[in-house]
Amino acid sequence: MRGLVGAERQRAERQRPDMMSIIARGVGFNEEDEDWLVLGRQLMDGSLRINMIMPPVLSDAELGAIRTPTLLLIAEHEILYEPQPTLESAMARMPGLEGEIVPGAHHFAAMSQPAVVNARILDFLRAD
Repeated sequence: MRGLVGAERQRAERQRPDMMSIIARGVGFNEEDEDWLVLGRQLMDGSLRINMIMPPVLSDAELGAIRTPTLLLIAEHEILYEPQPTLESAMARMPGLEGEIVPGAHHFAAMSQPAVVNARILDFLRAD
């Protein structure tokens, strides 16, 4: 859309597919869920690239050295990676890690299964 101005740009914007609606279908979101669409649009910068900072990758030694109680919740219907092997791999690298698969959840587990995720987090925080 670079180079387009005025009415031409507005027309092109209206014809452009809503990437968040397309992505929503792929991860199991209801395309009409306005909260999801708003969140997703905040992450996209209009160029079809994700607009976020990627976290650093820790080595196995760094993960193994973490002694802080840590909870990892992975969505059952995650599409970016295989949930069970990922959970097993993380738990092998972090001996004190608590983790589980969130049943019925898609990529944004806290949005798709908020009651389950919230209850599990509260249980984790209440533990000795």
